[in-house]
Amino acid sequence: MDPLFNELIDSKAINKNILITGGAGFIGTNLIIKLLKNTNFNIYNLDYLGFGSNYESLKLLDKKYTNYF
Repeated sequence: MDPLFNELIDSKAINKNILITGGAGFIGTNLIIKLLKNTNFNIYNLDYLGFGSNYESLKLLDKKYTNYF
């Protein structure tokens, strides 16, 4: 794994909040998936749902995160 990502998930903060901008895009969706699998953080996704967004990919995920469009 990426050392920066390891540093993020190794944090001892239990109630950490993470804001992802552009979470409906390719990179944002994969980041949300990785965070959901490896952490218990509260994840908030803020996305315009423009040209590069794929909302269908987010529908397949757990509801452990919040979307704002």
